Amino acid sequence: MTRRSTRRATRAASALAAAALAASPLLVGTPAAAQPAASPQASGSSSPAEAQAATVAVTEVTPWLDKDGTLTLSGTITARTEVRSPRLSLGISRRILDSRDRIESWSASPSQWREAAAAQGTAQRDTSKHPIAVPDMPATLAAGSTTRFRFTVPASRLGLSTSEPLATWGPRGLRVGLTGSSEREVTADPATAFTTWYPKPSVQPTRLTGLVPVTLTAFGQRGLIAADALDDAVGKNGALTAALAAARAERSTALAIDPRIVASVQAALSARDDDEDDDASPGATDAPSAAPDDEQDADHPQLRAWWEDFRAEAAKHSIVALPWGDADLTALSAAGLDAQTKTARASADIVRRVFPKARTDIAWPASGAAGQQGLQTARRAGDTTAVLADTQQPGTASYTQSAHSRLSLGGEGSDSSGGSDSDSELGTLIVDTRLSALAGGLGDPQTRAAAMSELVAQTAAITSERPSDSRTVLMALPRTGADPSWQRATALASQLPWLKGDSLGALLGSKAVQRGPLEQPAADSDDASSASASPASTGAGSTAGGSAGSQAGGFGSTAAERTAERTRSQGLDADSLRPLGRPAAELERYAAIFTDPQAARTADSRMLLTCASLGWRLTGSQADCTAKAKESAHSLTTGIDIEQGSSVLLVTGEKTTLPITVENRTDRSAAMTVRLTPETPQLRAQGSERLELKPGERTRVEVPIEGIANADVRVGVSLIADNGFVVPGDSHTVVRVRADWENIGTAVVGGGVGLVFVVGLVGTIRRGRRKIPANQLDAALGRVPAGPDAPAHPPERDPGA
Repeated sequence: MTRRSTRRATRAASALAAAALAASPLLVGTPAAAQPAASPQASGSSSPAEAQAATVAVTEVTPWLDKDGTLTLSGTITARTEVRSPRLSLGISRRILDSRDRIESWSASPSQWREAAAAQGTAQRDTSKHPIAVPDMPATLAAGSTTRFRFTVPASRLGLSTSEPLATWGPRGLRVGLTGSSEREVTADPATAFTTWYPKPSVQPTRLTGLVPVTLTAFGQRGLIAADALDDAVGKNGALTAALAAARAERSTALAIDPRIVASVQAALSARDDDEDDDASPGATDAPSAAPDDEQDADHPQLRAWWEDFRAEAAKHSIVALPWGDADLTALSAAGLDAQTKTARASADIVRRVFPKARTDIAWPASGAAGQQGLQTARRAGDTTAVLADTQQPGTASYTQSAHSRLSLGGEGSDSSGGSDSDSELGTLIVDTRLSALAGGLGDPQTRAAAMSELVAQTAAITSERPSDSRTVLMALPRTGADPSWQRATALASQLPWLKGDSLGALLGSKAVQRGPLEQPAADSDDASSASASPASTGAGSTAGGSAGSQAGGFGSTAAERTAERTRSQGLDADSLRPLGRPAAELERYAAIFTDPQAARTADSRMLLTCASLGWRLTGSQADCTAKAKESAHSLTTGIDIEQGSSVLLVTGEKTTLPITVENRTDRSAAMTVRLTPETPQLRAQGSERLELKPGERTRVEVPIEGIANADVRVGVSLIADNGFVVPGDSHTVVRVRADWENIGTAVVGGGVGLVFVVGLVGTIRRGRRKIPANQLDAALGRVPAGPDAPAHPPERDPGA
């Protein structure tokens, strides 16, 4: 039996009960029938703020109550101008808001209501058995003043029937209106909220699966989150603390874990003091690191405690591994950043190394951003399931259908079905965008109470659509750092009697229902800059959930605004990522200079991926991240440099070495050779031996050279990677090649003297012995003594003399 038929059967009884209630006083001295029902125009004028004398805000409301409960509604009145004789009234809808559209319409423009309580002047004491408490109102609300108020109304005084629980239970709209005399056209637009009447009907509870992203949106120098940022995130009200609290609040909640969180926490807890271990960190982040020692624990005690608690809690939940940094793969692909897309996908394995049961085959594109081609690519990459918004694969029934379905990838017009798995089909998990937007809006303190009351009302409407048919709905939280309010949303599954928690695994194992074909992403009217710079324009957020509150598409928005926000793409604009293309290409080439090029490329891609996080759609600072990424890439690709030296004098014909100083200012080890390239042939040069530089190291290398002829030779100095990549740069030195004139002069003089000696010697030899003239010989013989002293053999006269 449906709820609608039950209501027809009890309409007469309800009418009689309402008539009897109208005759009884709801507030001392103020009969309920004394105030007429407000028209839609009167109650939902939505006047501009400058035309209102005051604003009314709800800060607390009882989201649901049974026959023994009491409705409490508190709030504030902020007067812009003086309001005389102010009167504050609490109204409740005359009818059950038995559809989700009616709930949204009431939030924006309440109509058809009756007054449940009112306050003007000093409140009179209610002495009845179930008293109504109303606030005291001043005679005048002074300009600039803020007045707090509080209504408490027992359930028995609200006129809600208990005779037919199945027909009378469900959401009721609440309205707080202010009237009085002022100079403004409108005293104040009414504030709206909800409460759900639950007289314990017999219903099959709706199963609720929550999906909580565990991520942080921030630029990372090496793709990681800085240790001090992690310490902040695990502090009181920190994002990671809030994510853990949201998981603890409901066992059935699924966790979508960013591998960047895992790698960053491990890196912070396992950091080593020595540079050598720190140098290996780009590649080391792919795997769990060794446990830190006591000294390292002392550096991050809160982070270690959180990590241990989170690992223990996450092991109890279904886990989905996100791409690195929760990057928008659709926008990355459209921007042509294929290498980064591949790195983002592959990084999901980091989560599975820590949580072996984590699912790495579930794609979660941005809400409204999934296209046929992108889903086909995901299917080819190994994904078996995609998380889609209900605006992209709408239901085919008039009621809220279960979240598990299938989608045909054969063509844009193909229907989905609950058929068997095949290469042309993809399983789908459909996110309820209305629930998700409201859950995300709980982080706004100004609308938190009203948003929670509407969230509860929406779940009640889903159950009341088919009270005998238990269906499963999927509620996703925003793709950004968690908010402490998230635990309120995840806890609903165990706090509301018409809900029941259901795990992601159970949802995937349930029967797939038939839904419509894929709706292609709606055109986003915002340009890239506005999408990146204005978080308030994101509405439902970057997820199928996202932020509500005062943002477009959240609590207080019109039905048309909400629908427009849900159907638009919540992904990043590809144009906002295209500026990363040039630094990506430069880093890809430059990585060859490092001792582990693949680890360097992975770290560089992860650094760029931090600027592709879907969370930037909400935080609105993606342009700043892109600027930091460009600066980091420039610093890295100019980090290995040659120190400019003075000119060198070299003698021709000499073989020597030319000293070259190389400095490594990066945080990675590099390997290279130094090559000299003379611009003229008067100098001959060779390459150096292979050189390895540690991070921050500066060294001098000797490169062999040889002077050939006199010249001032300009020599280019290059650093060459092992694969032949030449490090960009314009480094030169000058070698002055000169002849050695001193040695040359000495050699010339010495050669001349030797030549003279040789010539004289040769001439002497050629002339032979010198002959004595005859007269000189005769005279010499005449002087020879005779006698015993005479020589035995006197010299003979040369006949030719």
